[in-house]
Amino acid sequence: MKKYYHFFLLLIFVVCSNLYGQGRSDLFKWLSSKQEITFKETSHDSMYTEAYEIMFEQPVDHNNSAGEKFKQQVYLYNIDKNKPVVIELDGYDVPPSRESELSEILNANYILVEHRYFAESIPAGKDWRYLNIKQAANDDHRIIEFFKEYYNG
Repeated sequence: MKKYYHFFLLLIFVVCSNLYGQGRSDLFKWLSSKQEITFKETSHDSMYTEAYEIMFEQPVDHNNSAGEKFKQQVYLYNIDKNKPVVIELDGYDVPPSRESELSEILNANYILVEHRYFAESIPAGKDWRYLNIKQAANDDHRIIEFFKEYYNG
């Protein structure tokens, strides 16, 4: 009897795992496979097919990648992986509903990045030595390289 019980539990697990992935977009599945982020779906206007608030793990000091980390807030508004991508490196307090005129004109995907040490993107230690243009540029570079793995446009 125990043999059938374990088999039944395994079968339920496999079926539930497969059902969870069904109906999810390729982008959702791709984001789910990434260890350096956490994300959740967020609202979007009708131009986009899906939108996510992403917390992207960054080193506080890019010269010491093994050191302290913090989460940087990024919003992603998706149309299609083959469309162009507009990225706005702004954000002293990024509202999730900000519109992008350029993204609308180009019918492009849109990524909005909050600057380090602001709003939701503040390291726990608040070591202000690392609030500089070089560290911020490295944050942005890592985010752009991350999304280049998915987007073709």
